[in-house]
Amino acid sequence: MPKKKETKRSEEDEEINDEKRSGVYNNGEVSIKVGDIMTTNVIGAKPGDSIERIAKLMYANRIEAIVIIGKDKGKDKNGIITSKDVVYKVVAKGKDPKEVIAKDIMTNGIITISPNNTIDEAATLMRRYDIRRLPVANEKKEIVGIITESDIARISPELHVLISEGSRIRDYADRE
Repeated sequence: MPKKKETKRSEEDEEINDEKRSGVYNNGEVSIKVGDIMTTNVIGAKPGDSIERIAKLMYANRIEAIVIIGKDKGKDKNGIITSKDVVYKVVAKGKDPKEVIAKDIMTNGIITISPNNTIDEAATLMRRYDIRRLPVANEKKEIVGIITESDIARISPELHVLISEGSRIRDYADRE
């Protein structure tokens, strides 16, 4: 049997490990920032875009939600549309996706989080509002990323349980 080759850790390896450790408090709790794991290339659309266009964007980018950012009659009109919204609010009701526009079905007043918040805080917000995607906004309230339940699950499975437990309880209550 070949003997395992011994390797010495380089200074670069130690720096990487130090960076990973910097996300841990003295008491051992993980404090990974939202900005460290968020997706930065957020696909967005405008309030006047057709649902057909939005569905095509979702399909082409293999995503389940589109952030809607824009103005309508001079006022900020921000929201989010999920694939579930498209199915429930358009397709199931027999509406024409070419005729229905984003502002007609989007969830208004999106909840956002700062890139400086922790993923624990993101998980808490997701559970409180029963959402699976959380847009990330900078100090100027500009959307700079998005964090999803899946992103959190990859980093911290126990936080994923926290988020999904609330959804299961609500789903059960809806069936009753």
